[in-house]
Amino acid sequence: MLILDLQNHYGSNKTIEILKLAHYSKRGCVYLEESRKRDAIRHAVSELVAVFEAGQNRSQVARQLNSGRYTVRCVYQRYQATGTWRRGSCRKSVTTQHDDRLLVTILLQNCRLNSVHLGQQLHKVKGWKSIDRRLEGNFQRQPDYAQRSNLSEIDSKPRTSTGEHLNWAMDQWKVVLFSDECRIYLHGKEKNLPNNR
Repeated sequence: MLILDLQNHYGSNKTIEILKLAHYSKRGCVYLEESRKRDAIRHAVSELVAVFEAGQNRSQVARQLNSGRYTVRCVYQRYQATGTWRRGSCRKSVTTQHDDRLLVTILLQNCRLNSVHLGQQLHKVKGWKSIDRRLEGNFQRQPDYAQRSNLSEIDSKPRTSTGEHLNWAMDQWKVVLFSDECRIYLHGKEKNLPNNR
């Protein structure tokens, strides 16, 4: 079998170490500890797929490889669905080719940025205005202007009547009682004086 060839080539302990390097989440995604170990993991996963195709069931393969049945199932399901074991192989890319080149340029300028800061840098360079310009250039979005009906003279009269206070004199303002005031009458010897406070 191919798994025996793998054990003969790497040794039984090395084969178990190779398969333990690949960590699988509940979605079946592969996480690699180090990029230099990808070739060994790729070889081990290809051996796992070959053993499955030879007719062994999940329990036997998991026992041979000294790994969990869930891990073996996730790897094989991903291989059946996409033809590869690599994470994200069936998803479409969100960024364009131009965005990818820009991200590489930003990373070359500052290699310590993480993915969150990279996304913020991309948003700074390509703001919402440039996206709006692109949409308007492709005629995919037409501007929506506010629509209002024309007012007749009958409708506009009540609205203009509220502006009378602009022409009031001081005597007229003395009569007005505002909502945060109270009217107090001061009683003096000569006469009562209204006082708004």
